[in-house]
Amino acid sequence: MKRPTRFSHLSPAWKKLVRQMQRLNFGSISGIQFVDGEPVLDANVKIMARYRFRADNEVRPERSLPDFPLPEEVLWLHQTLHAEGCCRIARLEVRGGLPKEVDLEI
Repeated sequence: MKRPTRFSHLSPAWKKLVRQMQRLNFGSISGIQFVDGEPVLDANVKIMARYRFRADNEVRPERSLPDFPLPEEVLWLHQTLHAEGCCRIARLEVRGGLPKEVDLEI
């Protein structure tokens, strides 16, 4: 599989996950099942928003762009989950609209 470098190179399911992280900005996502490295975003997914008092809670600037280079954190997550294949994210920590920590059930 060729490593994507831009948002437009992602599958529709991955685009949806990236947009969800951008909308969330700060918080966590849990219960995402991955099949052959592709996220399955269904009713079992739980999203917890975190609001920081007296802090920058602005949305990611890429959120309104149709295409942009993928940040290193997204590239790492994509590569890791495709290498793992089938697994479940127990918890994905999102900070500033980017994945920062992930707990996998493998």
